[in-house]
Amino acid sequence: MAVFAALVGVATGIGWLLAGALGAAVAGASVLLASMGLYRYADRYLLHLAGAYPVARDAAPDLHRLVERLARQTGAPGRVPRLYWLPGTAPNALASGGALAHAAIALTPDLPAILDRDELAGILARELAYLAYGDSRSGEIAAALAGGLMQIGLWSGQSRVPGPWEEQARYVAVRQSARRQGPGAALRLALAWIAAWVVRAASSAERVHAADAAGAQMLDDPLPLARALAKLTAANSTRPQLQVNPGLANQFVVAPYIEETLRPLFSMPPSSSARLQRLTRRALQPCANPS
Repeated sequence: MAVFAALVGVATGIGWLLAGALGAAVAGASVLLASMGLYRYADRYLLHLAGAYPVARDAAPDLHRLVERLARQTGAPGRVPRLYWLPGTAPNALASGGALAHAAIALTPDLPAILDRDELAGILARELAYLAYGDSRSGEIAAALAGGLMQIGLWSGQSRVPGPWEEQARYVAVRQSARRQGPGAALRLALAWIAAWVVRAASSAERVHAADAAGAQMLDDPLPLARALAKLTAANSTRPQLQVNPGLANQFVVAPYIEETLRPLFSMPPSSSARLQRLTRRALQPCANPS
């Protein structure tokens, strides 16, 4: 809520500078209404920004059955999140929704192909634990807001608004866009700074570690999740054909590839190596302390 209040205050101040009292009222009211809508529909907007589309049950029956089996272990029978595919070939996954009954898990089609069944179960268990036990609401609201700001920055200077698939492709040209001169480049830079601040304000390294630990506990073995995280980290270390919206980066299981110009802004703890170390120590703990 503090983030929304700050944004309303900034918008009101800018409106006052540009058009006096009327401009302040219009700008403040517009941002307030947009914030209320975002708070209510952040999970849906997050999926839209990611370009997600539903996974038909007959297209991936084993995947649906695996999610249903894992969802029963959360203690909320009958509450199974919806499944979505993500565009692109860089294997990754994200979760949205504050409760399992209204939640969704989105993953790239290549994810089940590069992971074995235990590793895939580890990733899905981690996302289910994040939805069921973690404080996912604040993170997804921040990601939806930051992603929207980044999309506005990409739209600036364009003759028309791109569709969700086109907006994914535009991130390939982020570096070239950032080098352009003029008001459009300044606006994009300012929005990127604001988006990064919003995401940082809602990020928590301990929340990520807690979701990893809860997912590992669901399987009674942290090693499949650790192996999966290592594979996904390596697969996302090089530039993919389609790059994700940087404002959504913190919602993915592992950090997706981000352009070098924006990487310092959107690279946030914990690192993949820190997560792997914790999971490995968790796996070795019974051996180190048999009692």
